[in-house]
Amino acid sequence: MLYSFDSNIVIALMAQHPAVVKRTMQQAPGDVVMSSIVLHELTFGAFNSHRAATNLDRLAALNFPAISFDIDDARMAGEIRARLKRAGTPIGPYDLLIAGQALARDLTLVTANTREFTRVDGLRIENWIG
Repeated sequence: MLYSFDSNIVIALMAQHPAVVKRTMQQAPGDVVMSSIVLHELTFGAFNSHRAATNLDRLAALNFPAISFDIDDARMAGEIRARLKRAGTPIGPYDLLIAGQALARDLTLVTANTREFTRVDGLRIENWIG
């Protein structure tokens, strides 16, 4: 199974959260990725911090492949956005893109933000933090 990490899970991993570290170590090499959208969020956070160089180094040390957002991902995100708008249950713009990519590529999204992502029908979600 391929897992796509949300930014909160990558942050937990960098902070050495025991459950996240354990589950990550149990995965085969290449089975854990992050969206280029998540990479954007984390890069912004690093540059916006007082320890930009340190945080950028920690992010690079994870060595997770970042998958680029493509046309199929964009179409799926657009479909999800329309459904959620009709239902009156929108989610944040970055979360929408992350969900669209995970659903379009049949990835399981690992996140602690289950409240938002459970609104997306068909999206597989796991919370490794608890």
